[in-house]
Amino acid sequence: MSRSRPIVQAQEKLGESETKLWLNISDDLSCLSGHFPGNPVVPGVAQVHWAESFARENFNHTMPEIGSFSGLEVIKFQNIILPGLIIALNLKFNQEKNKLYFSYVDEDKTYSNGRIAYT
Repeated sequence: MSRSRPIVQAQEKLGESETKLWLNISDDLSCLSGHFPGNPVVPGVAQVHWAESFARENFNHTMPEIGSFSGLEVIKFQNIILPGLIIALNLKFNQEKNKLYFSYVDEDKTYSNGRIAYT
């Protein structure tokens, strides 16, 4: 059975609207099926979806009033996320600007980062 999101191995709350999650990128994630056969990688759309999904769970006290997703203002994919990794997802929600900042990192590199705007 495949899962839609990685398992959270650990979490560190860094403030009311900032957190760090360590994610286990297991090979049974549904987003890996067909992307790409024989060489699975986590697609960018899954990374954006996970960031927003985990943010809504962790910042539910501030995010319900923000409105709807209006777009990605910035996104950079620097390194490929492969199954078998444990990486950190840094999340920070700026309530005044109505924006979510996210980055996927480990101790050596940044995999991706971006900014999601809300209406």
